[in-house]
Amino acid sequence: MAKDNPGWKERNARNEPEVAGGWKSQLQRLIDKHAGTRADGRVAAHRTRDQTATVLFAGMNTLHYELGMRIQILTNFNERHITRLVQHWHESGKAVSTMRTDLSVWRKFVAWIGKKGMIKPIEYYLPEVPRADLILSAESEDGKSWTSCRVDVQAKINEAFALNERLGLLLLAQLTFGLRKQEALCLRPWKADHGTGLTVYPDAGPKGGRPRIVPILLPIQRVVLNYIKERVKKTHWLGWQYTRRGAPASLAYNNKEYADRMEELGVTRALTGTSGHGLRAEFSERMAGVKGFCPVTLGGTSDQMPYDELMAKVAEISEMLGHSRTQVMASYFGSFKRPRGEKKFEFVEITASLSTRTVAKTQPEQAGEGAGTGTQEAPLTGCQTIAG
Repeated sequence: MAKDNPGWKERNARNEPEVAGGWKSQLQRLIDKHAGTRADGRVAAHRTRDQTATVLFAGMNTLHYELGMRIQILTNFNERHITRLVQHWHESGKAVSTMRTDLSVWRKFVAWIGKKGMIKPIEYYLPEVPRADLILSAESEDGKSWTSCRVDVQAKINEAFALNERLGLLLLAQLTFGLRKQEALCLRPWKADHGTGLTVYPDAGPKGGRPRIVPILLPIQRVVLNYIKERVKKTHWLGWQYTRRGAPASLAYNNKEYADRMEELGVTRALTGTSGHGLRAEFSERMAGVKGFCPVTLGGTSDQMPYDELMAKVAEISEMLGHSRTQVMASYFGSFKRPRGEKKFEFVEITASLSTRTVAKTQPEQAGEGAGTGTQEAPLTGCQTIAG
């Protein structure tokens, strides 16, 4: 009965409706109802839904069990809670990028409970922290690759194989094909091998469900892929099939097992300044060499070749990593600035009124009557390239 529920009298005095279940069941119902749909109405990727649940449950656990701020009815969540949570993140040394990402998840949560717009920018909650310390820069001059962070790639992967063969295979796949953690865990090597490239399928972990083919450009990539296939059954994915206790392993278990194993290996941001994700940066630096240029993180400059040619090569590597924008590559191997004084080529759209024009075409002289010049209609298609 409702009257047997602790806190019933207090809620009744405030005219608050009784909510079935504790905060965990309330939160799970909200996630089940809302997390599967993006703000634009499209279906959210599984990775996004998992991340949303992870952030919200972690935050609520912190509020309840570390900060003593118990919330029996989740609609009572207010600015006092989020302020203390953000301050706790900062005190615990949480990275600014992670705090900003987590805040974006909490913005979704407050919208679910009818308090859209309640959460303010991170600077509001940390007024004593210098603003410069809270500004993110996507550019990485120092680099996030294992080599840049003084991690011996070959030695650590050998150590990973000694610790757990499946962990070694996962790291080898990330290094060789630039895979994200979840892409490596969900990779089905036999299915993904298309001879000249490795296919990352929409349902196999890519960010935003964006598929791609990572081309095989080096003999070692073929050697590694064949080596992995020898050790993985044709219908299996690359992640752990079973838990340490022998039960079938879920994706959630695989993500946690990966994190635990990387900590055992001693490669975490806290310990080395990089993580398994740093192997994507390692891959991008190596692919830059294949494409014939040196990245900023290894001392490369913008004038090593014509700038537009350089950016075309950067775009090719961006596509290998599953990104459509070259600006993202700044976080992998630094940002190339256009050399001063170099002309920029712009694409100018041709208006409909100028979609066609008459171009004089000189005809070869012919003997006799009728020799002369003629004209020919030449359409202008799409846009025209001009030097600025």
